[in-house]
Amino acid sequence: MLEKQTTSFQLYDRSYYLVKGDIRTVIADISSSIPPAIWWPQDRAWCVATDVDMLWSYVGAEKNCIDEILMDKSLEAWFATLDDRADVDGDEINI
Repeated sequence: MLEKQTTSFQLYDRSYYLVKGDIRTVIADISSSIPPAIWWPQDRAWCVATDVDMLWSYVGAEKNCIDEILMDKSLEAWFATLDDRADVDGDEINI
């Protein structure tokens, strides 16, 4: 079960609230609610960020995790750098 915390925070012009729970619960619940914008496990081994205005997500993780994501043929995934554009004009594939 997801547990809404009273903790909230703001990053730039977005407000967020903290939700704590098992990742399997989050995945099962995504279809019926707004998906998490920023999520990561307690050990901070990886992080996923999806802005409401973007059609993609960013994953930060160790190289072996990123390599597995890039090799997964069921995902549309590219390696990104800090210099890459993070707007619709940065998507050269889905123009």
